[in-house]
Amino acid sequence: MRVTTTYRQSTKTVIGFTVAMLLALLGVGYGVASERGVDDRDVAITLGLFVGLIGLMILRFARTATIASPDALVARRFFWTRRASWSRVQAIVVETAITLREQEEHERAVVYLDNRRRLTLPGVTDQNLDALPEAAEALRRLWIAGRGPTWQPMEDIQRAAGHRARRPSALVLVVRWLKIGIGVMAGVWIVLILLRALPPEELRLPIALGTAGVIAVVGLLVEGIRGKSLPTTSAQTPDGAPPPNQPAR
Repeated sequence: MRVTTTYRQSTKTVIGFTVAMLLALLGVGYGVASERGVDDRDVAITLGLFVGLIGLMILRFARTATIASPDALVARRFFWTRRASWSRVQAIVVETAITLREQEEHERAVVYLDNRRRLTLPGVTDQNLDALPEAAEALRRLWIAGRGPTWQPMEDIQRAAGHRARRPSALVLVVRWLKIGIGVMAGVWIVLILLRALPPEELRLPIALGTAGVIAVVGLLVEGIRGKSLPTTSAQTPDGAPPPNQPAR
């Protein structure tokens, strides 16, 4: 029997955020109440705005979800909702992205549509799911069952999806090698300080920029070699068909 599956923010994330916001609300309330000469109206407005902010964030967590039904896929965020029938889906892959706020890499499921648009699936990430590959495979099974006999693969879109699944985005690579560069530069500078061998001030910036350039070139070479040698990330190709060396199920 075909069922509808909903992927939401993890319960731990929602509870942790709610507790943090409530503690912050209590802190703000205590700070405002302890101030002398503060008008009651100002206190009420401040606390009201804070409560409203908490309500909006909880609503955002409640609304954000991916709903996979036998007929279509729905990606729902706070301000918008995207619905795509399975016949429009060309690939479902797991990609590596980066959280700019935390500068941490994570994986997420992404859908490629027949109009060449990418649809990131809210809640279908390694931050919310302990078994993201299994969730992606479950979505592929729903897709294969629901796309219908008239569905036709678009090879250029599937090649692009496979490439993005194998290789992280440019932003991920930039942040990754920027961290490596900062670490290397910090280590070199510490050694020079300990040896009391710091270069003259007019040479410090050129040396730092030159080192960063060398690290960037090395990073591009390493990522290029790594991208060519990486195997596909799924037991299935992006179009849901088994690879040539595996029998069809």
